[in-house]
Amino acid sequence: MVGGLPAAELPSGEQAGSARALLDPVLTALRQDHPGLEVSAEFSARDESEWLVELSPTAQLVAVGRELSGLLLTDPLGHAADALLDRAQCPVAVIPARHQ
Repeated sequence: MVGGLPAAELPSGEQAGSARALLDPVLTALRQDHPGLEVSAEFSARDESEWLVELSPTAQLVAVGRELSGLLLTDPLGHAADALLDRAQCPVAVIPARHQ
């Protein structure tokens, strides 16, 4: 176990490093703009929808982005958002994708 996750469920060092490099500036800005807001980030190689549903009982809110690729298909919100809206044990915010 590493950080509460079985080693097989952790992303590779390169994957986690790339994700952290993208996410750290966003988290830093959020924390500076909203000092009372507690924000955390965790990384896993597991299916994101199942993992987020499992983490939801201890969360105050789970925010997920809506996928652009699913806008006109049978899954307009995306796999993770659908799973969370159906099974999460906390509030869920679905953030629309920006149109480029």
